[in-house]
Amino acid sequence: MLHLDLARINVQGIIGDNRGGPARLHGFIAEYAEAGVTNAERAINGIRPLTRVLADNGPADLSSWGVQVQMKFYANPYNEVRQSVHYRDMKMMFPENHYEVFDRIMRGEKYLEFDGSVLSARKVEAIRDFIEQESAARGEPYTNWMRPSKLDYAAVQRGA
Repeated sequence: MLHLDLARINVQGIIGDNRGGPARLHGFIAEYAEAGVTNAERAINGIRPLTRVLADNGPADLSSWGVQVQMKFYANPYNEVRQSVHYRDMKMMFPENHYEVFDRIMRGEKYLEFDGSVLSARKVEAIRDFIEQESAARGEPYTNWMRPSKLDYAAVQRGA
């Protein structure tokens, strides 16, 4: 409970300060919520916490297992994944529900729904092409550089 309480206190402070403004507030919420949930889960399993929020204005948002992680929580998954080019020296973390879409696309699915709408074939192909190009530039498969968050996009919005 300590990890969840600490996350809650930090999130309340972020909301109170309106850190990042309305457009970016949920990104800061996501950082502390991810660390809180991940570390609480590890504590339940008797394993020491290994995820911490860096909050140092550097490029990485989290340190997880000693690895730098940049989180991106955008409403539009395509715009979100495209940010990866700016963070090639670290792992990328996306909302769980967005990562699932990326993974399904990369496994060859062509008909996908997202937020109640069908993704166009053009959008699916654009996401696939981008992830393939980014994987080639990184020299590793997407499953190595992309990580799903423990949280989906809706879970980190103000009031959620």
